[in-house]
Amino acid sequence: MAYNSQTGSILVFGGFGAPPGPILIPDTWELADPTPTSAVAASYGAGCGTPALTIAPASGALPVVGTTAVTEMDNIPPASLGAFVSLGWSNVLTGPFPLPLSMAPYGMPDCDLWQSAELVAEPTALTGPGTASYSLAIPNLADLIGVQLYLQGWANAPGANAGNMILSNALAWTVGNV
Repeated sequence: MAYNSQTGSILVFGGFGAPPGPILIPDTWELADPTPTSAVAASYGAGCGTPALTIAPASGALPVVGTTAVTEMDNIPPASLGAFVSLGWSNVLTGPFPLPLSMAPYGMPDCDLWQSAELVAEPTALTGPGTASYSLAIPNLADLIGVQLYLQGWANAPGANAGNMILSNALAWTVGNV
């Protein structure tokens, strides 16, 4: 028996039958979901900063079980001490507060929180001047198919506002098997 991560199916080959004695069965069976679930990475909302911080899915690196999903961030300020990504389970509420949530009370006017941010400060890897990437390994578990996750980039931006931070637009990920 084996799991095929490319098709999301389970393959079984062979076996033994019982009466009237041990019989070798050379059958091959496949258990598959008849409707594959496509992985999705969709942008929503707007970033802040001048120019606005952005996050986008990397080409060919969608959230598929058994692979690594990758995002790309752009417009990280030159004086930035770094950028990171926050991940959340919701794009509707963060705690009791509806989203988007204005970050103006925290010294970041024109910036909005677009996701619930249960996991914050996930590090990014700088890929060039003003750019970075974030990678997340998606375990090869069929139970993850259809799970939604929301991501948003943050960057240190000295002098951009009182909070010295800018936020990107957001990404809505749906984990798929294709």
